[in-house]
Amino acid sequence: MTVNIHTISAAICLIIGFTNCTHHSDQLEGVNRGLTNDSLIADGSFKDVSVDVELMYRFENDSFASELQSRFSDYFSYIANSKEASVFYDAESRAFYKHPEVSQSMALFYDGRFFSVHKPMIIAIYKSGQDTIAKLNFTRIDSAGIATSMATIDFGIKRENDQLYFSNMALINSRNWIERKVGSITYFYPQTHEFSEREAFKMEGFNKELASLFVMQPRKIRYFVCDTYIDAKKLQGFDYEYDMFNINVYGGSSDVGNRIIYSGNGSEYYPHELVHQYIPGWIGTNQINYWFLEGVCTFLGGSRGKDLDWHIGVLKKYIVDHDPDLSDVSKLPLMLDDTTVLAYVIGGLMCKLAYEKGGMDAVKDLMLSGNHDESFYEGINFVLGVDKMDFPSYLMDALEKY
Repeated sequence: MTVNIHTISAAICLIIGFTNCTHHSDQLEGVNRGLTNDSLIADGSFKDVSVDVELMYRFENDSFASELQSRFSDYFSYIANSKEASVFYDAESRAFYKHPEVSQSMALFYDGRFFSVHKPMIIAIYKSGQDTIAKLNFTRIDSAGIATSMATIDFGIKRENDQLYFSNMALINSRNWIERKVGSITYFYPQTHEFSEREAFKMEGFNKELASLFVMQPRKIRYFVCDTYIDAKKLQGFDYEYDMFNINVYGGSSDVGNRIIYSGNGSEYYPHELVHQYIPGWIGTNQINYWFLEGVCTFLGGSRGKDLDWHIGVLKKYIVDHDPDLSDVSKLPLMLDDTTVLAYVIGGLMCKLAYEKGGMDAVKDLMLSGNHDESFYEGINFVLGVDKMDFPSYLMDALEKY
């Protein structure tokens, strides 16, 4: 059975009679700016983490580079201590973004331990037209002393009131892009892109359907259209990031805190990322289970251009071909192929089953099951009445059903 948002919305309207009204979190917000529990001291306050940014050797005795080094050290120290880092950005960036630092972060890595093993270094400072650009490399040093490059990121540099500030690279790189509004969504796209009104109105229609489903106002979103995920990351200032060059470059991201979607599908329609924009207002941002967060977005909006049923087919084929041990799904491969993410398809299937049992309230209960190691199974037990031991057979029965 194919999940259809029109069917879901209509069914809920019949049940509770509501009318049209309306991410990746800190993962939902696009960046995890908080610290992990390991970074807390006994009274619950944050340790004072100081981050040293290094300079490439050729900048020795360069006063501007030294000033910039100090500024970046302060900036990343703010991030490491969960302080508001937007104050380091220029007025233009802060006017466009509530959190201009989000799109230029290695979101999932910025916790209290990140900078103890990842070393940022300024490797280039150069002019690009009217802009000054600083290029930073992030290198991970493992226990054996082996260095691995995790990201190379550009930052715009501007001096305001005799102080150095950063300029968000997405704004710099989209300076000559076209801006166009369709309903609640404002699009930004290159002049070479052929804008599709059909896809834009389809996205606005889905926006209204989600608003009804979540009993919220339609989200006012800014949407950057990029042809591929690689292009989306380059827009944000990344020359390289650890997962930027996956085999399947169809992807995108949802910056919920700034209400921005970066598409990497060359289209004005990206339903999965739009679902992310509704979650914090519907459920809050505390203790959301990752499997069910991405699951509900895949259940309602698909993933990488394919609906949930298509991904279920990939999962079924994977099980037939590999006969994996299903007693602990967290030990299965993260990716089943170059398109299907394990957590997205299993989480999506569980959200589908929860919805069929108890509507969106049951889906919400799944998502609020917590984000610790066993919360996936605790949520399924609570909502679907299936314990961990019986889950493999339950999953297989569900796959046969769909």
